[in-house]
Amino acid sequence: MDQTTTAPDASIAAFAAAVRASLDDLPTDEIDELVEGLESDLLDQASDSGEDFALRDPDAYAAELRSAAGIPPRSEVAVDRRKPSAVAAEWVSTRWRSAVERARRNAVASWVIDLLISLRPVWWLARGWAMYALVSRPVS
Repeated sequence: MDQTTTAPDASIAAFAAAVRASLDDLPTDEIDELVEGLESDLLDQASDSGEDFALRDPDAYAAELRSAAGIPPRSEVAVDRRKPSAVAAEWVSTRWRSAVERARRNAVASWVIDLLISLRPVWWLARGWAMYALVSRPVS
């Protein structure tokens, strides 16, 4: 392979990925619309400019794309676009892990946690039996 064509291609692809990352607070379809044809345009510029071609700062380029499209600048406060249930699940998981870590510092609590973990298969059997009992009940 000719390295003169693959090196600019790789750097342009990395630049386009960095621009996309700078726009990641926007919806995916809006990002696609903003960077549509970016790589091919840059490849054309690189072939026209030759060795004089240099890529700019991807964050500055993304800011210019926002400005040209009439999109406000990226907010310093990140907007969480996940579903509320995912945010709540992460919050509960974080709090649970923190509580377990604090409990593990106590020898008795650590022993109880280990006991409960070792009894996990029994808990699954009990839930399976409860489900079987619920489903197999005769209908009155």
